[in-house]
Parts: sequence; C-alpha cells; structure tokens
Amino acid sequence: MLSRVFRRNWWVLAGLAGVSLPLAPWRFSLSVVAGGLLVIAGFHALHFVLRRAFRPDNTTRDAKVVMLQYYFRLTVIGLAIFALMRLRLVDPFGLLLGLSVVVINLLALAGSEFMRSHAAGYPKEAA
Repeated sequence: MLSRVFRRNWWVLAGLAGVSLPLAPWRFSLSVVAGGLLVIAGFHALHFVLRRAFRPDNTTRDAKVVMLQYYFRLTVIGLAIFALMRLRLVDPFGLLLGLSVVVINLLALAGSEFMRSHAAGYPKEAA
C-alpha cells in the first residue's frame, strides 16, 4: 500500500499542476509544483528515517536520533518555504495547495479503502 501512496502523490501533484496551468497564472502553477515537490520530498525523507529506525536488526537506533532527524527534516522544509516566500518566487495559495498533495492523497486513499471495504460487506453488522 505504501508504494501506492508514493505513486499517487505524483499523480495528485500532476493533476493539480495540470488543472492550474490553463486556469491560473504561471506563478500560481509554479507554486503548486514547488509545494508538491517539497512535501513529497519530505514524505520520502520521513519514510526513509522511520524505515531505518524500525528495522529489526537496528538495535543501536535511539529515539533521540530519530526525533533529531525528524526536526531536521521539518527545519529544512520550513527554511525552503521561507526562502520561496521571502524571495517572492511563489504564490502563497498555490504553495499551500501544493503542500496539500500528500493530505489530499491520503484522504482519497482512505475514502477509497472505506468504500471498498463497505462494498465487500465489511464490517459485518452485529446481529
């Protein structure tokens, strides 16, 4: 399922960018793409850190190291957003829409899983 999430992140970003290109100024579309790339990169970094942290053969991994890497990731993303905004390279609403790519994807995935489970008759009604 995780590989599906990763693939769908790119599809959601492509869809948002594709819709914004003909309907909005180029700066807005660039902002959507910039936000989407930032959030997808952050999502991949989070996956990498957590996968290493919870590896069965990893007995030396300390929770403090994982938290440090987590905050480092957030700091890098925050600094990138600050730089893009400070240099006025992006539209704030387009950036916000791009930063929502993973959230949109996860909500759509949850909805599709819910619909699929109910279409299959789950959960069974208690009699």
